[in-house]
Amino acid sequence: TTASILAGLAGALLGGVWIGGALFAAGAYLSRKDDDVSLAFKGVASSALNALNFGANLNQKYEVTDKIGGALSGAVAKAKESVGDNETVKTINDAVDKAGEAVSKIDKDINIKGTVGNVVAATSEFAADAVERVVDVNEEYKVTEQIVDKGKD
Repeated sequence: TTASILAGLAGALLGGVWIGGALFAAGAYLSRKDDDVSLAFKGVASSALNALNFGANLNQKYEVTDKIGGALSGAVAKAKESVGDNETVKTINDAVDKAGEAVSKIDKDINIKGTVGNVVAATSEFAADAVERVVDVNEEYKVTEQIVDKGKD
């Protein structure tokens, strides 16, 4: 799953949605094969995941996001103080607070992270199966050979 996600993200960043989708499907297919390409692909994905985990551990250890969040909160508080009792600022602040509460409630109810993880895993499995079927059909009916032959004529 990690290999297909990383391939899809790289494709989306470099070539757009269609390239991302194609690379996601190719990554899902290649990561489930038992050959050298698959091992290399899994190794690259594993290394990328380890790098992300290392970054997350550093963030947790040094509380980077907490410090950034605290600095932003402080800046917002100072901005509020500088504008005084502005009704627009209060309205915006209330809207942001309510949106944050709504997202927290939704996350508690449906477990966004877990649900997204399950959807991605299922999508990766589906993509691998779809590519496997396309490869099987191509081997049986020699579709690519027919296309090449037509292109030569």
